[in-house]
Amino acid sequence: MKKSKKLILLALSVAVALSLMWPVKVSAEDIVLTLWHWETPPHRVEKLDEILAKFREETGIEVRQNPISFPELNSKILAAIAANRLPEMIWVNPPQLMILRKHNSLVPVTDIFKRIDAEVQFLNPSIELYRFDQEQLTIPVYGISWPLEYRADLYEENGLEPPVYWTDLLEAAKKLTKDLDGDGRIDIYGMMMPYSIKGNYGSQAVWGFLRTNRANVVEMENGKEKIVFNSTQTIETYKFLKELTKYTSPGSENMDWGMGELQIRTGKVATAVYTAGFLSTLYRKGLEEMARKWKQKFIPRPKDGRIGHTAYTRGLVFTTTVISSKEREAAVKTFVRWLYKPENYAEMMMMEPVLFVPVVNGKSMMDAFFAKPLIGKFRGAMEVQIDVLNNSSVIGFVNGIKAPHAAELEGSFTLGAVLQKIVLQGWSVERAVEWGQKRYEEIIKE
Repeated sequence: MKKSKKLILLALSVAVALSLMWPVKVSAEDIVLTLWHWETPPHRVEKLDEILAKFREETGIEVRQNPISFPELNSKILAAIAANRLPEMIWVNPPQLMILRKHNSLVPVTDIFKRIDAEVQFLNPSIELYRFDQEQLTIPVYGISWPLEYRADLYEENGLEPPVYWTDLLEAAKKLTKDLDGDGRIDIYGMMMPYSIKGNYGSQAVWGFLRTNRANVVEMENGKEKIVFNSTQTIETYKFLKELTKYTSPGSENMDWGMGELQIRTGKVATAVYTAGFLSTLYRKGLEEMARKWKQKFIPRPKDGRIGHTAYTRGLVFTTTVISSKEREAAVKTFVRWLYKPENYAEMMMMEPVLFVPVVNGKSMMDAFFAKPLIGKFRGAMEVQIDVLNNSSVIGFVNGIKAPHAAELEGSFTLGAVLQKIVLQGWSVERAVEWGQKRYEEIIKE
């Protein structure tokens, strides 16, 4: 009996030793992949779950999503890098890419990008943002852009053309700020112009106007970042915005994206720099007639200015976790190739219809996208948002540069803070802009 036990123990020991020397091969189907993103609204999470479930059904590979609130994303990424626990995939904006690149946490996607691009034809701006040293670091996923939204019915009723220049917008903002029932209180405001630091809405709205006047935040000089915020163009822009805020809706000092959409949907404003995503909300609530009253166009510019906008292209990055095994890498590539089949990609855009903008131009891809009934209803809005995406820029990524501190510069919400100091605290434009310059300079020293 004792001899039998010894033999069994010996056999187990040999088996364990052999398993350590020759590990059992794991198939792609046995691997669980993780995708981080910050699309936290429940309906977006639910739609992505449906897409991932379909992928698992068709391939046997499981991908789990981990939605993270945007303010926490950068710190979560840094913590995961420190703990060597990054997920295989993350959806990023250009500033988040710089954090991962700085810590050597990315795997180039050049080869698979080229294969997918040949089929779907990615929009060029979405490619250049994420190209470093001839290597592609992300696969473009979708865009979000902020055109000028305006109530076409109110403009027409008041003899106003859609504004092209700053002077047109200021005239419209004055004329459309009205007491409609004669009770001495304003019922509709001509413009929604946030001067807020609650989230990034205030700064994003300001950035669009700055770019129409060729103002900028940071440039690269001899390989180093140089803050160029305190300029004639920046001062001119803030003087214009100071006038524009005279006609903005209440609460603009604390406005975030949710509050802004509420004011648009409830008819409190006639004009706004905003996404067109609220159109689908109006439609779902049975307010299609109201949705049809809203039109979109480029943000107005100075008469000697340019077309400029704020927009983002989300990119899918592969982290170094991907190459921890050949099976894991194969599973990730299978997922990405599957995602860019026309119907699957179109379905992903339905996570937030009329807000998520496709970053592809292939005929089969766009046919599948516009075949979605809700997208077809608002085709004009989608086409304008695509045009905006092609004429946009991101803080730290202007004129081909890629500033190392882009994430910190953008995340400081300094653009909104400068306007807040002018409007709420009564600072002169020059003083507030100088303050913004110094704040940005401190950021790039860190």
